[in-house]
Amino acid sequence: MSERPLVSIVVPVYNTQEYVRESLGCLLSQTYDNIEILCVNDGSTDDSLKILQECAAEDARIHVFDRPNAGAGAARNYGFSQAKGEYALFFDSDDLCKEDLVEKALTRVLETEADIIAYNYTKFTEDGTETSGKGIHTEHMPKGMEVFSYRDFPNYIMSIINPVPWNKLYRSSFIRENDLHFEEISSTNDITFAAVSAAKAERIAFLHDELVRYRVGQSGTITKTKVKNTGNVITAVESALRQVKELSYYPEIKGAAQRFAVDNYVFALQRYTNDFRSGKAEEFYNYVHQRFTEEDLNDAEEALYLTLAKWYRIIKKYDYQEFFHLYDRKIVASVTTFPDRIKGMRPVLDSILDQSRPADEVVLWLADSQFPEGTEGLPEDLMELVNEGKVTIRFCKDLKAHKKYFYAFSEYADDLIVTFDDDLLYYKDSINELFLTYLEFPHSVPAMRAHLMVFDEEQVILPYNHWFLESNICVQQPCMQLLATGGAGALYVPELFEKGFLNEKLIQELCPLADDLWLKAAEVMSGIPVVLARPNRTLKYLPGSQETALYHLNVDENRNDVQIKAINEYLDSKYGEKTLTRKITAYNGANYLSVRDIMDAIYLERQTQRQMRHELSEKLKRAYADKSAINARLQKAYADKSAINARLQKAFADKSEINAKLQKTYKEKAERGVKIKELEKELQEMKERKHRFFGFFGKKNG
Repeated sequence: MSERPLVSIVVPVYNTQEYVRESLGCLLSQTYDNIEILCVNDGSTDDSLKILQECAAEDARIHVFDRPNAGAGAARNYGFSQAKGEYALFFDSDDLCKEDLVEKALTRVLETEADIIAYNYTKFTEDGTETSGKGIHTEHMPKGMEVFSYRDFPNYIMSIINPVPWNKLYRSSFIRENDLHFEEISSTNDITFAAVSAAKAERIAFLHDELVRYRVGQSGTITKTKVKNTGNVITAVESALRQVKELSYYPEIKGAAQRFAVDNYVFALQRYTNDFRSGKAEEFYNYVHQRFTEEDLNDAEEALYLTLAKWYRIIKKYDYQEFFHLYDRKIVASVTTFPDRIKGMRPVLDSILDQSRPADEVVLWLADSQFPEGTEGLPEDLMELVNEGKVTIRFCKDLKAHKKYFYAFSEYADDLIVTFDDDLLYYKDSINELFLTYLEFPHSVPAMRAHLMVFDEEQVILPYNHWFLESNICVQQPCMQLLATGGAGALYVPELFEKGFLNEKLIQELCPLADDLWLKAAEVMSGIPVVLARPNRTLKYLPGSQETALYHLNVDENRNDVQIKAINEYLDSKYGEKTLTRKITAYNGANYLSVRDIMDAIYLERQTQRQMRHELSEKLKRAYADKSAINARLQKAYADKSAINARLQKAFADKSEINAKLQKTYKEKAERGVKIKELEKELQEMKERKHRFFGFFGKKNG
């Protein structure tokens, strides 16, 4: 057997008696077997230690260390301190892996001379469900780039690798030379190690293969029993920041450090503080609020993607009491339909129910005149949702599309109303995007889609077909000229609106077919701007739903212009000439966009797009240049492949030698067993002779 294993596999173990034997079996059956398996029992209270000792007795590659419970981070650090291999791999004691995990990872590291090899994985549950997981967020990488470092992605490097510890192979000398370690805390002990190692690595390589099978939903593992301690998050994040700030090239990766810190703090707020009423949540929120105002994180926004930037601005803007007042409100998803579309409502409602931030209640408003039998006769798949308590059906008067907001504004006056249409399938993040925009701009109407109203030089509203439809000119900026298309998803705060607009008679007379136009008039009169929550995305229409759409009446037959004129005439008669345009242009003056402003904005947007295309082109050129260098290194690696194969052949020869030694050991053990039995038999015979001897003399003396 080789004196030194090439790969050390560190396995922390805590109360996994049901799985640890199977997990070790995956490691012992690797196609490359010059390995050592360092099992650190972290104070298990079940039979895990006994099973480890049994496995170690059966295979000399397993080494068992029994230590008091200190958490997975401490167990991994101790296990690595005992490692002899040139390469290290961390594995969990309830997970499984492919039999060629070590061989493929080792081959890749020998080809690329990388410090870290990351690979994909699958998540699996006991019921057989499997989903794929990424080892590296390749969406940040040019196509074809699979070897990189901080130089390639200075703004993402600390977040580009999935932070779990078990999907990477490391060069052991890299870990030791950079003093990398897992934080010895009860949870979140891995993110520091992953982020700092990525920032310090000279070369990181990627394997697309799904080599690990991660077990989900087991309450007995270290991961699942860890306490969601926000103090640990602070320890882990601040430790990572301290370490990377010591790097000579920290100014280059400052954006990555900021992104890492904000991302993990926001994640913790969302996942670990489920009850914002708790004192723990308040303490953690205020810490993060203060932290975002300090020098190193005060200018982090430019490093963040859209949704994370929203969270950053919100937390930075509000202290806990202000935030909680806005956050702790019920969300009601409100939608309506009519007989021609009722049969297609199930997929629409499913997409509303399947939101990343679900509504507290989903209400479907139906006109009693259109459904005189009530719930009798409604589609069976729709009634399933009702009977399961997922959807509430309310019957009301027929106000056409206005039904989706009109009655909700009265009956859910203290809640947030999110309106949806009955002909669209909604993106999973729709409610969350609207809610975050509401938190940032609580006195506005956040919308997923908006049109920009246009005025002529005399401030007269131009016809609808002159407006900039689905405009992206004002994203994340309150603008009174934006018209929210509520069917695509818009959020309303009922108390902001003047109650006079909830007038059935006026709606029927002035604007019976265009709820968005009536709501826009109400917003203007109440001083409420619209905020586009994110750049417009393609609407996903329900197949066949547009045959009866109001669009054909309102746009194709110019009914929108007719209704706009009626609204204007009514308001002008009550409040004076050009009431709507006066209020729109008067709102924060600077926010009014003239035709010239709009054209300038479009020109600037096009110039920006050209600049972005140029920068992308330059980045791609650099990527291709890097790719050429990578290919050169790969050619060298392939040229050295004979040496690699020789090492592998030697490893397989070592395996034969190991097996021969094991066979010899088993033979010697068997021979010793036979000898022991012979000695035991001889000893028994001696005892019997002794008994007979003393028995004879005893009788004689008697």
